[in-house]
Amino acid sequence: DDDDDLEEQKARPSRDGGAASSSRSSSSSLPAGKTTKKNSRLAAARQWLYAADSHKARRSFVRPSAVAMAQGFRALRALCDDGPSAVRAFAALTLAKLSEEALDAIADAGFVEPLVAFLETPPPQPEDVLRDHVPRYACLALRNLATTPDAQDEIGRAGAIPRLLALLDDGKGEEEGDAVVASKSNAVKAAAVDALVALAVGSPQNADRLVRCGAVPALRGLFAQSQHAEAAATALGAVAGATDAYAALVVDGADVDLLVILANSAPKRAVRLKARAALPRALRGLVN
Repeated sequence: DDDDDLEEQKARPSRDGGAASSSRSSSSSLPAGKTTKKNSRLAAARQWLYAADSHKARRSFVRPSAVAMAQGFRALRALCDDGPSAVRAFAALTLAKLSEEALDAIADAGFVEPLVAFLETPPPQPEDVLRDHVPRYACLALRNLATTPDAQDEIGRAGAIPRLLALLDDGKGEEEGDAVVASKSNAVKAAAVDALVALAVGSPQNADRLVRCGAVPALRGLFAQSQHAEAAATALGAVAGATDAYAALVVDGADVDLLVILANSAPKRAVRLKARAALPRALRGLVN
């Protein structure tokens, strides 16, 4: 069933009558027994994704009417609560795309809570090829939403931070090859750390949530992985800038490479000074 939905997700409508073809194809791709109402919700959500995708090519975006926007949001909200991984991944991807254009509207429509719920990866099922796509697309949407202060705090209060930190763990499925798992894990971790950076920057409340959830050692460990080092250092710098106590927590015990980045690039001058003061001691530790 999920494979059928995956193939339908990849299909794109023709330039002529995209909405009609979308509606017809959604009926054929969904498993037997799915209701016409669910088919209509999926078709309506697809139209929103196509509109967001076409913006990339045209560099212009025609804002839908208030009625069409309300209908589209209702369709997406229903998909967030129901359906297999393929349908939920499609809903998360649609929100990630639309969050680039309609930040306030998505937050106001109540999508923060379902997006945070999407961060929890369910146990692997046979042939569930979209299992990792759901949290990854949710991370992308939350990262975009977190650029507005109100949504940034709402996402933190909704419990996103511990779920994002859980996505940084190197979980390995028993029935999957190490290379496949590592590839999936890296894609999810990259999206998760980007979302953490967006939540941490300029938000003392989220910095406090990060510290209480054990983010400092987790981000230090992530910093050791070169592909995520820059984002991890940015998040640690944001946490360190919240209070003097957090600055000491981040700087104390940091390795030389992290201290060099904080000494030169941390947003707050106090953090830069603490990192510079800690560098001689860290360098002596390398020599000894």
